[in-house]
Amino acid sequence: MDRSLEMAHEFFDRPSEEKLKCTPPTSDTPVTTGYAKQPDHSPNKNEYFLMFEPASAFNVYPTSPAPFRGAVDEIYGGLLAMARLIESLMNRCLGVPEGLMEKFNDDRQWDIMTAFRYFAAAELETPDKKTGLYGHKDVNLMTLVLQDQVGGLEFQKDGEWIPITPIPHSLVVNVGDIIQVVLSNNKFKSVNHKVNSPQGRDRHSFAFAYLIGFEKMVEPLAEVMKESKEEPKFSKFRYKDYFQLRVADLFNPPANLDDAVTINHYAIPPTVAAAAAPAN
Repeated sequence: MDRSLEMAHEFFDRPSEEKLKCTPPTSDTPVTTGYAKQPDHSPNKNEYFLMFEPASAFNVYPTSPAPFRGAVDEIYGGLLAMARLIESLMNRCLGVPEGLMEKFNDDRQWDIMTAFRYFAAAELETPDKKTGLYGHKDVNLMTLVLQDQVGGLEFQKDGEWIPITPIPHSLVVNVGDIIQVVLSNNKFKSVNHKVNSPQGRDRHSFAFAYLIGFEKMVEPLAEVMKESKEEPKFSKFRYKDYFQLRVADLFNPPANLDDAVTINHYAIPPTVAAAAAPAN
């Protein structure tokens, strides 16, 4: 953990022209690997390095600092192992058949890890201009976050934004949209969170996005419905379609962030669900 954050810090301190060499000429992937910086018009004030699994031919690594690749490949493996463990524990918590999620989520080639640097907020900036990453919910099953000691990560509960105080050598786990749909039928809620850029110091972190196959059809699993004896609260959709809508919002945010696409795009209105339920 320490070495990964140190290597990320060293990489982002490199000159822009050197970092931009770590960018693929073209990309046939749902998201572009390597280095990028958020456009000036974006409310998100950060730069980042993105990678798929270490064996992926789509990854583009910097040549300097030299230990960077080994450090990020190693932390990727550790975060993947932790995500698999947490997935199995969630499976057990809901009492559904053992290994259900592992069988459903069997495509690991598109998991994404991103190293971020959130730029320090200027002293005279107003609160609405200090956003390192605006409030949102994650498009995946879960996100594991490794953060430095600067702080700035917050989550929302009952309308209140609550800071997550950094604890050395710990991870923050955010439940994502797909867990909310397929494994819990709206019991486990995807958490709304954001990053406020602190004043005077840049913030560094890693976010590991535990995804599913892009062609996978998503809906509450039949085994979950059988266990809960409830009606599905989400309609079926292709994961790739939803992912692309969310990525479009990320890089070209709507003028009103309340208009951004969320998992509720696929929610079945209660009146419709009730009408579809069989009569007793």
